[in-house]
Amino acid sequence: MFRDSDAEGLIGMRAYLYYFQDMSTEHLYHMGKGNDSLPEKYGAA
Repeated sequence: MFRDSDAEGLIGMRAYLYYFQDMSTEHLYHMGKGNDSLPEKYGAA
């Protein structure tokens, strides 16, 4: 994605970290552990 490239237009380590963060968030959401349900079920924000 454009947001992941640096000033020179290259994809670096930051892009990979953003990608893994997005995928782990998506995975938890599909398991029913999204931000809308975590406080109720687990007392976590």
